[in-house]
Amino acid sequence: MYMANLTILLVGFRKGALQAALALGYSVIIWQEKSIPKRYLKYLVSTITTPYPDLSSPVAIEICGKLAGYKLTAIIATTEKAVVVAAKLREQLQLTGTSREIAIRCHDKWVMKQAAEQAGAKLTPYFDLTRMPVSTVIEKLGFPIAIKQRCLSGSREIRFIHALHELSSASIEQGLAEKFVIGKEYSVESFIQDGKILFCNITEYYLPHIISIMPAELPENLHAEIVKLNRLIITHFQIKQGMTHLELYHTAEGIIFGEIALRPPGGYLMNLLELSYGFDAWQAFLCMELGLPFHFSQQALEVSAGWILHPGAGTIQNIAGVKDIKQHPLVKGFELKIKVGHQVNIRLGTGEDCGHILLAATQRTELLYSLDYLQQQLIIRLDTDLPLHNNPALHGQKQA
Repeated sequence: MYMANLTILLVGFRKGALQAALALGYSVIIWQEKSIPKRYLKYLVSTITTPYPDLSSPVAIEICGKLAGYKLTAIIATTEKAVVVAAKLREQLQLTGTSREIAIRCHDKWVMKQAAEQAGAKLTPYFDLTRMPVSTVIEKLGFPIAIKQRCLSGSREIRFIHALHELSSASIEQGLAEKFVIGKEYSVESFIQDGKILFCNITEYYLPHIISIMPAELPENLHAEIVKLNRLIITHFQIKQGMTHLELYHTAEGIIFGEIALRPPGGYLMNLLELSYGFDAWQAFLCMELGLPFHFSQQALEVSAGWILHPGAGTIQNIAGVKDIKQHPLVKGFELKIKVGHQVNIRLGTGEDCGHILLAATQRTELLYSLDYLQQQLIIRLDTDLPLHNNPALHGQKQA
């Protein structure tokens, strides 16, 4: 039986987390509901690829028995779905870390929003569709409304409802309805250890769920307000360790709290942290979870942007502009996962993409100019005959 003293369990597979754990000298076990890419298996002590069960089930009891034999140092969640599962496993195996109560507070949007209200944060009106008649919710909120699943990551399966007939029973079953927020969206990425925020960054959602810019360029008073809200939520939620990703809106009525996640963000923000600040964000995350020291660069060296590529649903007819992207001096990373003839499915969340472009510059104006230039050069044409830079799917607009 494997008896290493420095073995950790990562719940959920994220390539960056695995690479960081290996670099820090840890042996790694991964529990992932889906299969793990074969090229990574040689780096792992063991893998579990079964659905996350109820921990009182016979399957879970058997898995926990096997995990106990590894003398784990820590159990760390890397994805949204894994946050509560990891907390329950820690409880079962008597390991330290974020408690089940805190994990649920940062995962279940209904519990989260109630806790944020108790902390004194301003929220958009919201209702649990399972607790109140739909007609009453619509009467109180009006249209449009946003329907979210209570226990999925922030961007996943959000539906914007403009009329009653657009509501389905599936939306209502586990849905949380929110009044649509008109405002500028930002996020705050924080690294926390022993209850102290050691680093935080504010990201601008330049095109929500498509292009993010880090760090955001903000007036001093607005920056201070956002940092204050972030600290309020982390303190009230009693988050003691790890990494948080808080989303908010700047509106005419002030700062509106959106939600908070207790795990590394998607949307290539971990890459942007390294491009802008010069430190390995994945190693920083693991150090926060493992109680290890980490040196943060507090001042951004460059302004960076992540552009998530997804042309919308359809069949790829033509791709142009790839050479221009590869040769552009500000492009630091580029991946295109699709080819002509590929069938692309509808995008359900920021974790789903057809590729990405990462850029970094010393000046924001230079970065914006390059983004605009690349948007004109890269054309991904679907059978809908909409090029990428004109496609409603790029800009988050409702397609007629």
